[in-house]
Order: sequence, then C-alpha cells, then structure tokens
Amino acid sequence: LQQQQQQAAGSSSSSSPPPVLPRYVVWSRIDQKTCLKAISAANLVPVVVQLQQQGDELVTDVAGMRAAVEGLGAADVAAVVTTTSCFAPRASDDVIAVAKICSELGVPHVINITRTGCRPAASQQPSQQPAGAAG
Repeated sequence: LQQQQQQAAGSSSSSSPPPVLPRYVVWSRIDQKTCLKAISAANLVPVVVQLQQQGDELVTDVAGMRAAVEGLGAADVAAVVTTTSCFAPRASDDVIAVAKICSELGVPHVINITRTGCRPAASQQPSQQPAGAAG
C-alpha cells in the first residue's frame, strides 16, 4: 500500500504542473479603500481603471474595463469589481454594461451593492417615464 501511495504521489506530481491561478482584479476606481485592501489581502493585484468625466460627474470607463481584461488576458483575471456605493461627483458604476463584458469574456463580476449610494449611471436609468408621470 505504501509503495502504491508513493507511486501515485510521484506520478501525479510529474504528470502535470500545478494550475496557474488568475492573479489580477480589474477594479473601477473608487476612493474607498476597503475593496483595495480586500484585493491585496487575497494576494491579488489590483488593476485600476480610471473614471471618465461626463458632464458634472465621473462615470465608468466601460471601454477601459474591457481593454484591461483583454490586455491582461481573461484567464489571468480573477474578477472585475464594480460598485453602486459612491459619493458625488462619482456616479454608480455601469454594472449592466460591465456585466455584459464579463459574461462575454468569461470573467467573474463582483458588484459591491449598498442600498444607499449615488444615482445610477445614465445607461441604468429607465428609458421611459412611468404611466401617469408628469413630464
């Protein structure tokens, strides 16, 4: 039995190298440090995507998020992190657009959601007014 265990251990270690785990987290910049600390505590490397100014607010650089994932290679990205918790002039991340990119590229998407936050990005706001709403 001992000889079989040694053979099994020897054959499994020589048959294939250990898997390479993803090491990057693509993160839409937010000026709260908790997420950044969590990424570092997990021994992962944050890749910060800066925000874009749109009018009087800062919004998600959706193209930049895609470019970051594609540039690193989806297999090397542990997750993309967005948030709905922020303070003006930053708008909530465009989680819908980022979720579509993540789904397309096969990368997990983590959303930091709170009940109180900032107003949704323009692409997340309803396109029509509810019936009976004054315009």
